[in-house]
Amino acid sequence: MNPKFDQKNTKENLDLYFENLEVVDFDDVTGKWRGGLFYVDYWREFFLKKIPFVKWWGKEFYETKKVDALIFSFFGLKFKLSFFGSAILEKIEFRNKTSVAIVYNHLPIIDNLRKIDENTLMGILELSGEIKIYFYLKKI
Repeated sequence: MNPKFDQKNTKENLDLYFENLEVVDFDDVTGKWRGGLFYVDYWREFFLKKIPFVKWWGKEFYETKKVDALIFSFFGLKFKLSFFGSAILEKIEFRNKTSVAIVYNHLPIIDNLRKIDENTLMGILELSGEIKIYFYLKKI
């Protein structure tokens, strides 16, 4: 099963797909990544309809201790949420595999990452321990 980036997916299908992906190492994520959402439940409505002029753009990884995790576009102009979007990379065990995850410095958020292929990652965003968003990143 390979989830489509342009159709609604179920949490169950995305969880199963994520479980079978390869782990990510620090060298796998360096650089700029364009992000997108796997359309699931409430978050599809929130991000696509409630705030249509502000869109999540992606993430930039400079080194393990410097990540810009929240980059948005506002009417086509990129901007970073420097304080809230600052993060680090750490290896974390999630669902029986140890992989690189993005740990936010000022928010109770962890983005657990797995590798779809060399240029595409899948992430599961946990907010205070609850899964909230399924997303993907494509290397630029």
